[in-house]
Amino acid sequence: MQEKPIHIHYAEPLTPLMHSAGAIKKLFYCADNRVPLNYTPGMMSGASAPITLAGAIVVGNAEALSGIVLHQLRSKGAPIISGFGMSTLDMKTSACVYGCPEYRLALSACADLYHYYEVPMWGTAGVSDSHALDQQASMEWSISLLMAAMDGANLIHDVGYMGQGLVGSPAALVMNAEIISYAHRVVRGFDIDADHIGMDVIRDVGPQGAFIATDQTRQYFQKEHWQPQLINRMTLEPWLAAGRPTWGRQAVEKAQDILKNHHPPALPDPVQQSLNQLRESARQELADDHIGA
Repeated sequence: MQEKPIHIHYAEPLTPLMHSAGAIKKLFYCADNRVPLNYTPGMMSGASAPITLAGAIVVGNAEALSGIVLHQLRSKGAPIISGFGMSTLDMKTSACVYGCPEYRLALSACADLYHYYEVPMWGTAGVSDSHALDQQASMEWSISLLMAAMDGANLIHDVGYMGQGLVGSPAALVMNAEIISYAHRVVRGFDIDADHIGMDVIRDVGPQGAFIATDQTRQYFQKEHWQPQLINRMTLEPWLAAGRPTWGRQAVEKAQDILKNHHPPALPDPVQQSLNQLRESARQELADDHIGA
């Protein structure tokens, strides 16, 4: 489990500027057992953190770095991901806002800091304050995912979140998968070498020629041009004839198809029995702790 971990624990300081007993207990347990840990404060600018972005970042970074110090003093070299997330308090609705540009700016600053520290950093993306699969959701998902990818976040959390993290939808995950594919294409960039420039191809085609039938086009069109699965690429007439499909409708249908027809292979019986025993043991331990309290 230490060499090839399959899970990571999540815990948080208590903003502002505190570490709760429960958080420290989990921090030390992970350090002692070399369980990967994501220990990041979740601040709300204007409430649990200063209203200014600079002030909120200072508070969050102090909480995160002090957590790293405690963790590493307990067990030097134990795996940890840190950083900070900063939502804002909407002064009109009192909502904790996930899709705001301030959150993106704070996470970009976090990425710069933690790349400088050479500590893996956490970020959120694919988040929206919308309660439905609408234009707002797609805008906030897209901007946040692209910025997180360009920031170089090492662990991106919250993909598909809606309604400040209180609403979920399988179709949202399908839509975010397509946006992530788009973001991957952007950050991959493109090659500039003799083969990709293809001066011989340009000379052969010449003025007013066509590149569609060249060997270069056949070789590279799927690699150079992003190939989406669901968004519309049809021209107007075929799109009308197809019943005017929207991206949202396509995503809902794809999610329903996955839920209906995808059947992952079952775990071997001994593995399933072992997991069931672990679950029951943990459940009994929690029940005993509750009775003791």
